Amino acid sequence: MNAAPPIQPSTNLRLLRVSEWLMAACVAAAAALTLFHAATEARLPFQLDYEEGNILNTAVRVDAGQSPYPDPQAFPNALNPYGPVGYGLAALCVRMGGTSFTLPRYANLCCGLVIATLLLLLVSRFTGSVPLAVSFGLYFLGNGVTRTWLPLLRVDMLAIALSLAGLWLCHRSEGRWWFPASVCFTLALFVKYTALAAPAACFLWLLSRRDSRRAILLAGTVCALCLAGFGAMQAVTNGNFFFHMFRTHPDPYTFRRLVGIFLMVEPSVAALAPLLLAFLLLKPHRAPLALFYLLCACLVVSVTGGKAGSFINHFLEPIVACALAAAVGYQALVAMPRPPRLVPLLTLTVGAAALYLTGAFTQDTRVVPLSVTDCGDLYRSVRESKARNVLAENVGTVVLAGRQVWDSNPFVLAQLVRSKALSGAPLEQMVARREFDLIVLNSEPAEMKLNGSQRWWGRIVSAMDENYRVSRVYDCAEANVVVVPRNASGTGYPAPQGH
Repeated sequence: MNAAPPIQPSTNLRLLRVSEWLMAACVAAAAALTLFHAATEARLPFQLDYEEGNILNTAVRVDAGQSPYPDPQAFPNALNPYGPVGYGLAALCVRMGGTSFTLPRYANLCCGLVIATLLLLLVSRFTGSVPLAVSFGLYFLGNGVTRTWLPLLRVDMLAIALSLAGLWLCHRSEGRWWFPASVCFTLALFVKYTALAAPAACFLWLLSRRDSRRAILLAGTVCALCLAGFGAMQAVTNGNFFFHMFRTHPDPYTFRRLVGIFLMVEPSVAALAPLLLAFLLLKPHRAPLALFYLLCACLVVSVTGGKAGSFINHFLEPIVACALAAAVGYQALVAMPRPPRLVPLLTLTVGAAALYLTGAFTQDTRVVPLSVTDCGDLYRSVRESKARNVLAENVGTVVLAGRQVWDSNPFVLAQLVRSKALSGAPLEQMVARREFDLIVLNSEPAEMKLNGSQRWWGRIVSAMDENYRVSRVYDCAEANVVVVPRNASGTGYPAPQGH
C-alpha cells in the first residue's frame, strides 16, 4: 500500500493563513457580541455588582464638593478603597449625566475598548501580522471575564487602560518616552495601587536591554510622582487618604480562595494554554517584554487574588498578558522549520472559544449571572416609601432614591470591625433601637446568623434578627430581602408577603 503523498509547504502555508483569518473573524465577532451585551446591560438602572453602589455614592459626594476620603471614624461611614482618579472620572460622568449608573458604565466600556486597541497595537508590533493582531488584540473583549465585567461601574478597566498605555509608550519608543509612560503608570496606580505589573515589566525590560539609565529614570519618576501625589492627597484629606488606601483591606488571604476564583476564569484562558506553553518553551528570549508582563501580572494576582474581597476582576490584566504572550507563542510555532500540523486546529479553538464565551451558542455565558427580575419593584418601593432612614447592602438603592447613605461599604466596614480598626457601635445601636425604617439585605438575618456573613458582623446580624422581620423577598442583585422593624407601622412600605 502506497504512503500518502506529503503535504506541500505551500499547502501548509495556505491552510495556516486561512485558519488565522477564520480565527480573526471569530474573535472579532465575539468582541462585537461582548460590546452589544455590555451596551445593553449598562443601561439597566440597577446596581449589578456589589461595589457599584459605593462608587456611585462616592461620585455623588465628589460632585457635591465633598471629600471621597472623609474621616473613617465619623458616622455615617464612607469607606473608599480605590484611588482618586477612578472616583474623579465617575464624578465627571455624574455631573454630565446625573445620578445614574449608565454614563459611568459607558466610560468603563470605553476603557475596555482602549485596552483592546492598545493590545491590538502591541500584538501588531510583536508579530507584524494583521490577523494575529485582530485575533489576540480583540481576545480581551472576546472572553467570559470581560463579558461579565465590561458593563459594570468599576475601576479595573481604567487602571488596565492606563497601565497598557504606559507599556505601549515604553515599547513603542524603546524606552525614550519614559516620562509619558511614567505619567500613565502613576495615574493607573492612583486608580488601583495594585496596578504594578506593567511598570515592573517595563523596568525589567529596560534592564534586560542594558538600558539601566532609562530604567532608573522610569522607576524614579514613577516613585517621585506617586510620593508627590500621596503627599498632596494626605494634605487635602487631613491625613485620611492613607487609611482609605491601605487600612481598608484587612480581609484574610487564602490560597483556596485564589484557586476557586481561577477555576471560575479558567475557561477564558484554556484555549490560550497551548500557545502560552509554546511561548514559554520557544521564544521568551525574543519577546522579553511580553515575558516580563506575563510573569509580573501572574505574580500580582497571586498576591491579591486570594483576599476574601477579591473576585474575577483581579484576573483581567493577566488575561491581557496571556493574549500578548499567546500571540508570540503562535508565531513561534509557525516559524518552526516544520510547524506542527495541529496549529490550524489551535487557531480555530481560540476563535470558537471566544465565540462560545461571549454567548454566540449559549443564551447567557456571564461568569456571574444577572439577577434583576424584581429590581424595578424594589427600587421604586424604596424611592416611594415614607421611610426616614434606610440601611442597604445594595447601596445603589439608597443612592438612586436620594437618601442618606449610612454605610457606604458594608463589606469593608465589617472587616474593619472584626479587626478592631473601627467601631461598629453607632450602626449597631441604630439597628437595636429600630431607627432604620427599612433594611435592604442580600439574605435574611436568620440565614446570616446561621451561616455567617462577610458583609455584616455578628452583633449587628443578631440585632437585625431580634428587632426586624422580613417584609418582602425579591430577586434582585445584592437586594433579595427587605426587613422592617417588628411591629412597625407607617413606613409606607408594602405589607409583608409570603416568601
